[in-house]
Amino acid sequence: MLLLLLIGIGVYFRFGRSTGGGDPEEYRSAYQGLCETEKAVATNLNHARDVFYVKSHSTLHVLAAELTDEDTPLAARLLEAKNRVEADLGGTSIPQAQSSMRALLVATQHGLDFLDVSVEPCAS
Repeated sequence: MLLLLLIGIGVYFRFGRSTGGGDPEEYRSAYQGLCETEKAVATNLNHARDVFYVKSHSTLHVLAAELTDEDTPLAARLLEAKNRVEADLGGTSIPQAQSSMRALLVATQHGLDFLDVSVEPCAS
């Protein structure tokens, strides 16, 4: 937990102190990228990893940095979930990757709710 908090603080300083300036459209796009990643996980972890890193990864860092100003534990939970997804997308267990993706979607949704950013739910 301490390591993740330090990572969060590093992200905070890397992207600067938030002024509420995170772009809601970028957050929505990143969330939809997570939805695409979740769908891809069911059939191809390599493709899912590519989707995750191209469409969502960097924006999740920006989101965590913005959350750090107001709710550090929420930011830490988001980063923890993101780290689990990164590890699981590099593995071979589809069920494990699916579970970690669901947890990341929930953590991201909580962060976006905190910032009053609405997103469309993932399509089934």
